[in-house]
Amino acid sequence: MESFWGTLPGGPLPAYPELLRQAGIRGQVVLEAVVDTAGRVEQGSLTVVSATNPGFVAPARQALAATLFRPGRVHGRAVRVRVRIPVDFTLRSGTGPGGDGRAKAHSAVIVL
Repeated sequence: MESFWGTLPGGPLPAYPELLRQAGIRGQVVLEAVVDTAGRVEQGSLTVVSATNPGFVAPARQALAATLFRPGRVHGRAVRVRVRIPVDFTLRSGTGPGGDGRAKAHSAVIVL
């Protein structure tokens, strides 16, 4: 594997669900998907591996589906890859009742 990205560079960050932010709830969703040679998530390949709260699943799925990845490469050729991405929903204190909600994602790659 020659290259792949480390965070979500070509897509939106997941929206923090307002009710969970107000309640001060943090969490994580782990998603898995197949990224094609054009850098798009293959339709039907996006699955939820785990989620600490079901309220975080929809925004995490929407953000990942809208992300444009830099395709993986082997010997200079773009290849399909399976990615496992944990999406962390965290709060910073001091900016309202539940804090300022932030989401971030990281990736792990498996070449298909």
